[in-house]
Amino acid sequence: MRSLTRGDGTARPIAWPAKPEQPDHAPVDPEAALATAREAGYTPIGEAKRKPKHFEVPASRDGAVFTLHIDLGGALRKAEPIRVA
Repeated sequence: MRSLTRGDGTARPIAWPAKPEQPDHAPVDPEAALATAREAGYTPIGEAKRKPKHFEVPASRDGAVFTLHIDLGGALRKAEPIRVA
């Protein structure tokens, strides 16, 4: 339990509500995300990172580097360019 110290120096206990347990992600094959990247003309350059609603795939195309957002259904939603210093 945490406490909050008031301006007069007294401490007041704070009871935070418990967070509900997060359900495990449904099993989805990251190879499907990598295949989508290849079909769109990108070359994956790293592992697909699972997010709650999509995969993030580092990829390159025509000398530029991108982070691809591929939803769990296998659709390419966004290609964010990455600035390389």
